[in-house]
Amino acid sequence: MPMLTPQVDKSSEAFARNRSSLLQRIALLDEQLAAARAGGGDKYVERHRSRDKMPVRERLDLLLDRGSPFLELSALAGWGASSPSAPASSPGLGSSRALSA
Repeated sequence: MPMLTPQVDKSSEAFARNRSSLLQRIALLDEQLAAARAGGGDKYVERHRSRDKMPVRERLDLLLDRGSPFLELSALAGWGASSPSAPASSPGLGSSRALSA
């Protein structure tokens, strides 16, 4: 099988611009994920608790075995929608493994 050789010039100005742009986008994504994991903010978490409900990530913590991996899917579902609670609209969709007791 032929080996691919990189054609990227890491010292070029274009590479530096692209890298900087990508790092900015990654930082924005990290901020958005943090907001989603915060359940939409204190106001919405408190409203949820006032209805005797647990935020989805707290329920997942109780459901999953301590230390077991959990791959969350669609954490930003509804992001950018008109509803202010949309950052937390994901129902905790993900994949893990369950061990029998």
